[in-house]
Amino acid sequence: MLGRLLWLTSAWHYLRPLLISLYKALGRLPVTIVGMDHRVFQCLVSNLSSDMVLRVDLTHQHHSLAKDITLVRVANTHVKALTEVQNLHLRSRRIWIGVLDPNSPHRLLEDDAHSALAVWERLFTSTSFSLSMTPPVHIELTATADAMATNMVAGIGGVVFFPNGSCHWFQFKIHLDEAMTLWEWSESDMQKHIAAWELLAQYALTYCIHTALPSCRSAISCTQGTDNSAADAASAKGLSMTPAMATVLAPFFAFMRRYQIYPKITHIPGHLNDIADALSRFKQPLPEPLTLSNQCEVRWQTLLDSASIFTAQSGRRWPHRFCIGEKHR
Repeated sequence: MLGRLLWLTSAWHYLRPLLISLYKALGRLPVTIVGMDHRVFQCLVSNLSSDMVLRVDLTHQHHSLAKDITLVRVANTHVKALTEVQNLHLRSRRIWIGVLDPNSPHRLLEDDAHSALAVWERLFTSTSFSLSMTPPVHIELTATADAMATNMVAGIGGVVFFPNGSCHWFQFKIHLDEAMTLWEWSESDMQKHIAAWELLAQYALTYCIHTALPSCRSAISCTQGTDNSAADAASAKGLSMTPAMATVLAPFFAFMRRYQIYPKITHIPGHLNDIADALSRFKQPLPEPLTLSNQCEVRWQTLLDSASIFTAQSGRRWPHRFCIGEKHR
């Protein structure tokens, strides 16, 4: 199923973040509980690697002991190392163990995966999938964004110059206490998630470009520059298994689809990103003076709240006069 959805999103690229939670589910194997005698159990333990993976096939002694299974539980105890298994005192005649079998067709689905499947169901049952062959109108501009981070704060800034000489710019900070309130993955160090802040900088730059253009327009594309290769790669693939990147990627793609603005993020050397770098660090003076009247106010929390991809068209019908799919009476 995932392969078919991946093929589908090669055309509807902006639905690809919906696959993130489903790909994560591939690694969530259910624990299989099986019983065995002490002799078979000792044979199993003697053939385990240091990471608790069975190195040989023992199905001739027990059908569940196939090669590459992982031992995770013995009796009522969860185990992670061989020393923990060897220190157990097992008195019962029959030993019950829990194993993870990579060949199992079953996977554990958490709430995020269930939500993604529900969205896909709504899309397939209510959306008429059509793809316009007309490419978005490419607009020429110079746009760069950058981010910096210390343990306690992340600074984000960017600027866009239009062909007519006008420009728009933005800068803001995210403090550790704000991040920890919103996201469990933020932990206690903002620097660890610099790739996510770089991607958020590109999202804010796209928002800045959108606000500077007329609202009544066709689909457009543009080029944005970043000096962070991880943000560049994530935006190109539309997928990331990193929780921090996924938090930004899903609303970013939803924003593109909703407002019909499709940036192509390209990698640029750091010396061509000096203005955005200075904005992210709140340096003064800037390499090029920017007026306060051209500053774009970016409410980053609002941008990240818009994570749902509203593409379902429940109840959408052709106008009655076309009589599509209806018999004339």
